[in-house]
Amino acid sequence: MKITTCASCGTTLLLEDQGLRSAGAAGAMHDVPQLFDVGDTIMCGTTRITIHGHARFSYGRGFWEEFWGLDFHHQSVWVSVDEGDVIVQRPAPRRSWPTVTRAMTVGRDFSYDGTNYTVIEEDNAECVALRGSFDEVLQVGARYRFINAQSGANDVLSGEICNEDQRWFIGRWIDPFLIVNETRRGS
Repeated sequence: MKITTCASCGTTLLLEDQGLRSAGAAGAMHDVPQLFDVGDTIMCGTTRITIHGHARFSYGRGFWEEFWGLDFHHQSVWVSVDEGDVIVQRPAPRRSWPTVTRAMTVGRDFSYDGTNYTVIEEDNAECVALRGSFDEVLQVGARYRFINAQSGANDVLSGEICNEDQRWFIGRWIDPFLIVNETRRGS
């Protein structure tokens, strides 16, 4: 884990080799109905994920949730929930990341790792709240350009660009009615 939030004082802490460093506020995570939350273990198809972190991103007219967890093999998995749509994604290999351009707008096609993708969503968002722990550094107030693209096989490729940093994730849509919450906090 690289970053964690403190439920008592509402701060975000960066875990470094030498100890802890403050990374700012955790933000206000207003409660809304959720399929799962930090501490739950869920089944998404054949993938079992234990949720460790919850981030909320605002894009002006709404927000979406990003849940970070580890699968059975202790590999990083992100589960995005936006207006009932759920995508399960893993970090894409850096060697094959697409080149980000301003022309990556809705309707544009590009190739990634030998597969053609079409941009279905492109906008800006702000991280507004954090809860739990993550394997990457997130910060409340950080602004991102996000790009979501889909292939003909329904794979989803998502890019998050913040200043000069970028990250890409690859995954698939999941029917939210097929997600099984195996353990709930407090049960």
